[in-house]
Amino acid sequence: MMARSVDEQEHTAKRNKILAAAQKLIYTKGFERMTVQDLIDQLGISKGAFFHYFASKRDLLEALIDQMTLEILTHLNAILEDPGLNAAQKLEKYFRSALHWKAERRDLMIAIMHAWYLDENAIVRQKAFDKGMLEQFVPILTRLIEQGNRDGSWNAPHAGAVALMSVYLLQSWGDTLSRKLLNSSSTITRAWLEETVQAYTESMERLLGAPAGSLTLFDVDELAVWFLPAAHEQMDAPSASEKVSFAPTQITERENR
Repeated sequence: MMARSVDEQEHTAKRNKILAAAQKLIYTKGFERMTVQDLIDQLGISKGAFFHYFASKRDLLEALIDQMTLEILTHLNAILEDPGLNAAQKLEKYFRSALHWKAERRDLMIAIMHAWYLDENAIVRQKAFDKGMLEQFVPILTRLIEQGNRDGSWNAPHAGAVALMSVYLLQSWGDTLSRKLLNSSSTITRAWLEETVQAYTESMERLLGAPAGSLTLFDVDELAVWFLPAAHEQMDAPSASEKVSFAPTQITERENR
């Protein structure tokens, strides 16, 4: 039993080491240009060792998303257990914290998104949504909605169904923002961001049965960092050697191996 536990810990540690190296390479090269050989060279491992942990480069991408999802959900669980906040305050804190977490990793997130939204990764995206959002996030959100029903934050009799609809709304809105961010021809203004945030927030209030104007889910200034050059320039910019080029390429079986 002890030996098995040690083996599992060692397996997890080595797998996480590969994921950490992948994050660094994605930041400097972009996911599409990063190859398995790059990882092997950086880590000083064999090709067989890499494929012991990941079946392909696409499998590595899925594992990176799983890791990020777990980190965000772990943070959400901590917020959910805070006895000093009512449900509305917890929901607001979660949305603000999640946006801040992503903003701190903006360049890495964008590099991953360029690969994430390739057509060839549609199945991976669906699997991640089913696992991360439907299986893990919906139950957490259901508990939060039930708490809000008890403490008077809102009135949503069908907590589970409302949680499910809220997740689909969040996913749709997130996809819209992501695709606009990745589309160089899209024009996004602060006014559009403010209107979009207001529309999403009002939709959430109606789903939850919360009083109009009672929720503030997003900080438009922090959201603007993703889309508006002037806002992004206020953040610490990476050095010239760290900047990533995002010319679209396809992930081929040759690159995977």
